[in-house]
Amino acid sequence: MTVRSLRAELFALRRRPAVWIVAAGWTVQIICFVYLITYLVYRAVAAQPEGSGSDSGPILADLLPASADHTIVGALPIWGGPVMLVLGALIAGGDQRWGTLRTVLARFADRTSFLLGRFLALALLLLALSVLTLAVSAASSVAVALVEGAAIRWPGPDRFLLALGSIWLICTAWGMVGFVLALATRSLTAAVGAGLLWTLLVENAVTGLGGLVPLLGAVRTVQLSTSSGSVAAALGASGDGFGVAAVTSGPVAAGVLAGYVVLALLAALVIFRRRDLA
Repeated sequence: MTVRSLRAELFALRRRPAVWIVAAGWTVQIICFVYLITYLVYRAVAAQPEGSGSDSGPILADLLPASADHTIVGALPIWGGPVMLVLGALIAGGDQRWGTLRTVLARFADRTSFLLGRFLALALLLLALSVLTLAVSAASSVAVALVEGAAIRWPGPDRFLLALGSIWLICTAWGMVGFVLALATRSLTAAVGAGLLWTLLVENAVTGLGGLVPLLGAVRTVQLSTSSGSVAAALGASGDGFGVAAVTSGPVAAGVLAGYVVLALLAALVIFRRRDLA
């Protein structure tokens, strides 16, 4: 039954315009915000007179293929995570918004199998987006290298695989949170609003005050955005403007993100099994 639900959801996802729009929008964000704008900053710094104290070397190094694995991971806490949260909410809230959930669920005798299939479909979709993310980052870094006449040197396969796993984990954690929020609120707008308000405003406020209030310092170690930034920092990502900071170690942060995935699944199962669809 779970496999049947998975196949049905994958079939539906391929035909949802929102999925393709989100993927295209995220691709544009990578090219523009992660690479193009950073490259323009590099050119501005490089154009300053010698002796001004500005060093453009580290900026360029982050844009070259040798850094393609960790540069894009560093963009996820601020740019990519919220996109995946919106995507998860879209997938869970679409049937609620269109009023088709009762009709779809009538074809499945077990709600648990139905929801597990949807979760697996979202996880596979996020894996595909993770591969796309790494590919776009690599292509953008090659473009920068060609423009600058720099040598094209790649990280080892192990670093690419580690980056892909990290991207998938971060995207899955954010996406599953959006999924369960849409399921709990029965509203796409409420889920997206609550998710972005918490992760972008409340968590940032807690992070800023964490050094002053001991309790908040403990809370920030289990935050979604903070854990994403710690994973990126563990891979060597720069923290300039992307919310990257080694608040916890890489393994601890990865464990927190995995915990978000598990808790989101359990919460979704409890909500969905007990809910009246009327």
